[in-house]
Amino acid sequence: MNSKKTSQNIAISAFDEQTFRRIFEGHSAVMWLIEPQTGAILDVNQAAVDFYGYSRSKLCSMFVGEINTLPPEQVTAEQQRALKEERNYFVFPHRLAGGEERIVEVHSSPIALQEKQVLFSIIHDITERKQAEEALKASKLLFHLLIESLPQNIYAKDIDGRFVFANQHYCATQGKALEEIVGKTDFELHPPELAEKYHMDDFRVIETGKTIELVEEHQPVGEKKFFVQVIKTPFNDSKGQTAGTLGIFWDITKHKQEEIELHYMKENLNAANIELQAALICEQQLARTDSLTGINTRRHLLELAEHEFNVAIRYRPPLSVLMFDVDHFKQINDTFGHAVGDQMLQGIVQIVCAEIRSVDVFGRYGGDEFIVLLPQTSAQEVLPLAERICAKVASLRIETDKGPLTITLSLGIAQTIHHDVLELGYIPQPDSVEDLFLRADRALYEAKQSGRNCTIIFAEE
Repeated sequence: MNSKKTSQNIAISAFDEQTFRRIFEGHSAVMWLIEPQTGAILDVNQAAVDFYGYSRSKLCSMFVGEINTLPPEQVTAEQQRALKEERNYFVFPHRLAGGEERIVEVHSSPIALQEKQVLFSIIHDITERKQAEEALKASKLLFHLLIESLPQNIYAKDIDGRFVFANQHYCATQGKALEEIVGKTDFELHPPELAEKYHMDDFRVIETGKTIELVEEHQPVGEKKFFVQVIKTPFNDSKGQTAGTLGIFWDITKHKQEEIELHYMKENLNAANIELQAALICEQQLARTDSLTGINTRRHLLELAEHEFNVAIRYRPPLSVLMFDVDHFKQINDTFGHAVGDQMLQGIVQIVCAEIRSVDVFGRYGGDEFIVLLPQTSAQEVLPLAERICAKVASLRIETDKGPLTITLSLGIAQTIHHDVLELGYIPQPDSVEDLFLRADRALYEAKQSGRNCTIIFAEE
């Protein structure tokens, strides 16, 4: 995410304001307009009403501080932290009308609307993500405590041989503080002949991808000879690529033949390596997979869309977008409960997954809104697929305490636009992923205006 902040106001013309208002009112993301000096809420969309549980008139009579549960000094601290980290969003706890507290991510930009300066904010509920992150943080802390509690010398080096971690036992053995070790290489910490040996051992581990076990004999000048048992093993990053070496060693001068101890320590190292890789995989999955439906998250969907769009623009095959959402989704949640709503979304995802190709990209765009990217497919070729999905979803029945529930979808289709400069006689504004999604969104809006339960292909005016 590009988190570079800007204080430049965005002026919205009267023509653009109609589009802005249509998106503002109809979008499933929570949006509101704020008076910058006082924090008064000037306007909200229906998604905000649904999320916070207040009526629109009530929300528009409130101030942000009545919803944000942080004390003013902590709000200021969060804003300063965001400025320091060069990100354009803030993370706050918001209290809903029913008293429940949710963690939200607030993206704000100053805009000029009807010649008045206001603050436009988009709010995303990240409570579940934050809870998962806290669980992951606790897991990492437990892993760190485990490493520090072991009586062995443990360290990690990156692929260039620089130390990235050392436990307190290693620091004590070397007679150095952690900050004197991290970032350094063996050549900066040890005599040349030892450093060269350690470097070659690390190189062998990285080249072969295998764990090695060594017994090293050392006799510093003027001191007694001693032996250490050494295990070095590669560890991988979240992409499965070798990221460096994990090392563990301990003094076996008095216990050189104790194979039981060797076996025990090897198991500990392997367990630590598995824990580290599991944490990395968990973190990657959190960022890419929607917890409810198991398909791509909005962020990962946008990343994949950018790639597919660039391929389509460069090589000029068609790329189509199928955008759809559930008709009367709020009414379904209000009538049957959110658990039934979640079950319904899962059923829809299963139907779509069974219909699309392996090369197609499917993701949850937000709430009950979904997007399918179809490479090398025109809008007209997508239409039969959309009609099959629409029909199969319409035949889906979900049994509830209040009787069977049937649902319908509204669908919009759009495809990339390839301009012929010679034919036009001028250089047009280039197409973009945002434009492609906006066209699909307009087609979806038209489908809803046409009575829902239908598919519309975007047509240029």
